[in-house]
Amino acid sequence: MVKGKSRDGIRQLGPSRWEVLVSWRDPDGKLRQRSRTVHGSRRDAEGVRDELRHQRRRVGLESSAEDFGTVLREWIELREPTLSPSTVAAYLQVIRHRLIPALGAVKVDRLTARQLDRYYASLHAEGLAVGTIAQVHSIIRSALEQARKWGLIQRNVADDASPPRNVRRPVMAVPAEAVSRISEAADDWFAVLFRVAAVTGARRGEVVGLQWGDIDLDGGSLTIRRSVIRSKDSVRVVRDTTKTNRHGTVSIDPQTVSTLQAWRAHCIETALACGIALADEAFLFSPQPDGSIPRWPKDVNYAFLRIQRRLGLSGFSFKDATRHFVATQLIARGEDVRTVAGRLRHATPSQTLNTYAHFLPERDRQAGELIGSVLDEQA
Repeated sequence: MVKGKSRDGIRQLGPSRWEVLVSWRDPDGKLRQRSRTVHGSRRDAEGVRDELRHQRRRVGLESSAEDFGTVLREWIELREPTLSPSTVAAYLQVIRHRLIPALGAVKVDRLTARQLDRYYASLHAEGLAVGTIAQVHSIIRSALEQARKWGLIQRNVADDASPPRNVRRPVMAVPAEAVSRISEAADDWFAVLFRVAAVTGARRGEVVGLQWGDIDLDGGSLTIRRSVIRSKDSVRVVRDTTKTNRHGTVSIDPQTVSTLQAWRAHCIETALACGIALADEAFLFSPQPDGSIPRWPKDVNYAFLRIQRRLGLSGFSFKDATRHFVATQLIARGEDVRTVAGRLRHATPSQTLNTYAHFLPERDRQAGELIGSVLDEQA
């Protein structure tokens, strides 16, 4: 069948088959077109045409007037309520000091994957870490995806971009001897905090967020309910959630119980000397005698680094010596992954495996020797 003439943007291609074409010129004078092939009745084709015309109005009138800087600002305002203050601060740093100066003036519908790849290459040439470039790409991709949902662009070009591959830093297996030396060299509040972190595997912000009401000295356990973070305005914020929104009660050994009992007695004595009582809501680690506010998470890092320098140790972080130490030691000693995941409050055991899988080969060798010995016994 010969194609029919176009009428109102619709042309019949065959029985129950239509071509819909909508054209317009953008503010720069460039001709734009959208076309679709529709199978069905003419009324179906008219419905598709009307939708394309609606998209034409949105793209032609809105998208061409929006620059990427405006999209980034609106995107971060939209996301801010769902992100932690520290994450918002990090994103704003990238947006203000990198993305807006480099790409802010570009019309959002003019961005291309090639342009993004060139930008990533320039960042790499500056010596920016691959992980930081990956974060930049993540922000761009998320902002453009929101622009797509708003109807400002038809597709997210960041999906086709090729940022440098971010190779995850392997977890550091800190020797037990090094952790023991740090524990022995620590004093005052940091000695107690380090002991608790190295036993429970709690995160830095979760440890400074512990209150005395979270500690069950008689039962030998503590419950992690909250975390302390630094806001984008450099304000100490206590959140009633942990990093992954997972509360958890973990057991503690008798020596850690004794350490906490002695620390509580010290805190009560300090408070009484100031004429105040120590409430259950008091923080275990506080710069105030009444425990009314927690220590800054950064205080932990500073204290840890001072001890490292004193002992001549380097190459690992507080997290390596506590949270990762707990996981690697438990796995090395044959503890099942599900138990380790529960202690670290991972969402699933697979998350634990993804992080610590390279510590399991020794366990596999032990398993191979065990099953071999079972067979030899039967021979």
